Amino acid sequence: MGGVLNERINEFYRISSIFVITSIREGTSPALIEAMFNKLGIIASNVQGINNMIRDHKNGLFFEADNACEFADKIKLLIENPDFADKLGQKTFEDFSERYNYQDMINKYLELYKA
Repeated sequence: MGGVLNERINEFYRISSIFVITSIREGTSPALIEAMFNKLGIIASNVQGINNMIRDHKNGLFFEADNACEFADKIKLLIENPDFADKLGQKTFEDFSERYNYQDMINKYLELYKA
């Protein structure tokens, strides 16, 4: 596909059921947040930053960043168990909704400015 325009990213999320992030180092990933919003089953490397957002077998699956076999096993697990992938995706959306609530963020900024 090459580069994808920002305006088209949601099209790709809509046709996906799994999101994979294989970073060896990561902060708070906007792409991971987007995947959570789009209710995707997440497979992620177990590295700092990502493991602050994802909980193994709760709202995603971890693999060790240097373990290709474990990574392949996680992909196979979600492909062969679409109901499990959907369940993880629903949980990621619930976690997204709790953590990244727009009104809560506005309220926190207002409180910060009042201080």
